[in-house]
Amino acid sequence: FTPVAVVLHHIGKTAVAAPLVILFAVWLFFRKQRGYAVFALLAAALPTAVMFAAKQFFNRPRPEFWPRIIEETNASFPSGHSTFAAAFATMVVLIYWQSPHRVPIIAAAVTFALLMGLSRMVLGVHYPTDVLVGWITGTSTVIGLYLVLFRKLPGKPS
Repeated sequence: FTPVAVVLHHIGKTAVAAPLVILFAVWLFFRKQRGYAVFALLAAALPTAVMFAAKQFFNRPRPEFWPRIIEETNASFPSGHSTFAAAFATMVVLIYWQSPHRVPIIAAAVTFALLMGLSRMVLGVHYPTDVLVGWITGTSTVIGLYLVLFRKLPGKPS
């Protein structure tokens, strides 16, 4: 699992994650889904801002259980990678809830978020609570944002 964890580490870094979200938003925009394009950008930015504020407030040191496979220099709590993965997964599920392909989309999104969180512990850079709070932060912030923007959760699938 270590090679997968290293790949997920790089995907979750801002230099890769931000352009992916921007490309997704541009794609939605050109598909005439402008509301979802704005939602996608905000669904990535808002949980990230909450996570950065929490990292500054708590300033928890990284775990020292075993030698780290990769190095991180900022605070541990909450996990930014887990926050991003949960936010991205939740955003994708909400956008494609009505899709006839929603079951594999949901499966892929949940798998991505779970693997990202587990990878942070395997790499030795996060405690389980860092990951759990990252997942909660990403998911709850995106659901709240969706409710604010669209006034309801997606309806029953067709």
